[in-house]
Amino acid sequence: MKSTLSQDCSETTSRSPKEYQEFLDAAASMEFNHRFFQRPWVCAHFRPRPNSRLLDIGSYVGANLFYFAPVVAEAVGVEAAQTYIDTSYGFFARLPPELQKRIRTICSLVEDLSFDGDYDHVLCVDVLLHAIDPVAVLCKVHEALSESGDAFLTINVSRFRTHVRTPSMDIFKTWCHEAGLEIERAFTDMKQHIIVARRAA
Repeated sequence: MKSTLSQDCSETTSRSPKEYQEFLDAAASMEFNHRFFQRPWVCAHFRPRPNSRLLDIGSYVGANLFYFAPVVAEAVGVEAAQTYIDTSYGFFARLPPELQKRIRTICSLVEDLSFDGDYDHVLCVDVLLHAIDPVAVLCKVHEALSESGDAFLTINVSRFRTHVRTPSMDIFKTWCHEAGLEIERAFTDMKQHIIVARRAA
């Protein structure tokens, strides 16, 4: 018998924000989802500039924030499930105090936030596969980026139980264009579709 979470995955995109929040909280209640690891494709292909500002949309248990804190001036995570944030601060406690000060997290759906276009880098890793509206999320990426900033966006080629879609690279590119993003690079590696993009001129 499938779990309630698995049964409900196919309906995620038709849910209200409140129902979607409940779905995310249910996923966050699973101990399996609290593993702390840095995704190898992020390590391989993303290099933030020193002393830059980094926004990680869907920061989960904080691995990206933890990993890049020694490089950037500020690392901000947006995560809708408070349970993930609580776990992340346990990991951040392992960092020296001066690095912990560079990290902060916001508990919210990114669609509910407003940004001032002052982030040098925006990460959005495996969020678009289960978001209610991928283009709405990418519009927030556009809103957060500075004029010279870049976005590192990924979607997993494989289908997992919390994913409601497995878009092709062409669909992924279309989402980016609809959100006003200009694609600099698009490639597939480690079973990930990866796009590096900027705000379109």
